[in-house]
Amino acid sequence: MTRLERLRRLHTLALFSELSADPCTPERAARARRSDRIARACRLEARALETAA
Repeated sequence: MTRLERLRRLHTLALFSELSADPCTPERAARARRSDRIARACRLEARALETAA
């Protein structure tokens, strides 16, 4: 499994975790930030793979 595949899987899990938290709570906001960071890492990794190819 490549790093990008692992990041995508982690992002999916983070999204489910975010949505399982109660709305409008600090916990949900923290989970959303974590999901955003993982999504950013996915984009950077995908971009790095495109430029390497």
